[in-house]
Amino acid sequence: MEAKANLSRTLVVLAVGLVGAAVALFGVGIRSAETQISAPTYFKVQDLGTLPGATYSPPTSVPYGINDSGHVVGYAALSSFPYCEWGYCSEYVVDHAFLYDGAMKDLGEGGFDSIATDINNSGHVVANFVDGNWSSHAFLYKDGVRTELGTLGGTDSQANGINNSGQVVGWSAADDIGHQHAFLYKDGVMTDLGTFGGAATAGPMASIPLARS
Repeated sequence: MEAKANLSRTLVVLAVGLVGAAVALFGVGIRSAETQISAPTYFKVQDLGTLPGATYSPPTSVPYGINDSGHVVGYAALSSFPYCEWGYCSEYVVDHAFLYDGAMKDLGEGGFDSIATDINNSGHVVANFVDGNWSSHAFLYKDGVRTELGTLGGTDSQANGINNSGQVVGWSAADDIGHQHAFLYKDGVMTDLGTFGGAATAGPMASIPLARS
């Protein structure tokens, strides 16, 4: 009888332990599920507007980059004019690079067509400008100063990104016949990143908006 009583007590203890473990496990699962359900992710969609003085309709702006402070860069349509080439006419839209830090600021003043492609956490911006000869030039905005990055030997260059160390990447024409090479720009020096054996390693990934029909 004593052995049977001990066995009964053992079974009771085991049963209680299993119930406790089940409650603990399911309880954790339930609490975890409740935590996930009660903590949704919130976001806000905000209209950045367009550049002051823009006459293009409808008002148009396109973002390209944002930093941890919520500052946004991109381009906005400023104006337009009729454009004809090889017997085909369309509307040419003049776009200007912008920086939005609570208000939209024009970064393209003095340039014909431009687009800002990225911004880092220090507020440094990379942008590209098209001149009257349809050549693209990469620029860096740093501490209120606009600096052209130059090229690897050809006519065109475009900046696509900048990191928090101020290093800029993009592509540049390496010669006058259109071969494009990726570059790294650091401390005022543009470095050719080379190729895997071909003549070109990059293309116009951040091309400037041109005529629109």
